[in-house]
Amino acid sequence: MSTNFYVLPGNEHVPTYKEVLDLANININAYLSSIGIQHEVDMSVNLQNTETHSQVEFDITDTITQSETEYAWFYIPTVPGGTGCLFCKMLPDENDAWKDEIEVNPRARKYRENISKSLALGYQWVLRRSAGQPAIIALAYGMLAASLASLTDGIIYSDDGAWDYSTLPACADEFLTRYFRHEHAVEDNTRVLLEMYLDKLKSGS
Repeated sequence: MSTNFYVLPGNEHVPTYKEVLDLANININAYLSSIGIQHEVDMSVNLQNTETHSQVEFDITDTITQSETEYAWFYIPTVPGGTGCLFCKMLPDENDAWKDEIEVNPRARKYRENISKSLALGYQWVLRRSAGQPAIIALAYGMLAASLASLTDGIIYSDDGAWDYSTLPACADEFLTRYFRHEHAVEDNTRVLLEMYLDKLKSGS
């Protein structure tokens, strides 16, 4: 089982791997410091083939626009696991899907203009994390989504339990005030999972 964050850009700037890494590391370490953890994280990235998972040559200053046969693998060298990032063209049925979402989701209505801009641009990023990974990877995965959204004036969305559906879509600043913050977790499942993650982060496991 895996969960996904979708990042819908709001401008034409396509960030580099380095830009996203630098900002994500800042946000991760700021969050850890805010809960009393002074250990600093230094995340890294590889480009990998979607079929073989073998590494593909790339430059960290390349833009995150890899082909459909490749994905970015963000990881922390001292921790098992990581999170994949796909660059995806919008499919023809995305317009109808978002029309339906805007009808039923007040948050989507709030960000209607942002969604329209993203659909016009025609692409998005999908960050995927499989279940059972260390707490720091779950934290990093959301911070990567926030970094992509921040750098592109974009929004973050998920409907599969990556975070509280009732708080999404959200812009980067709004997302950062809520993500991994127990006082802002809405759904029971999110609160229970977050309590476990926070215990593991503070115990270093």
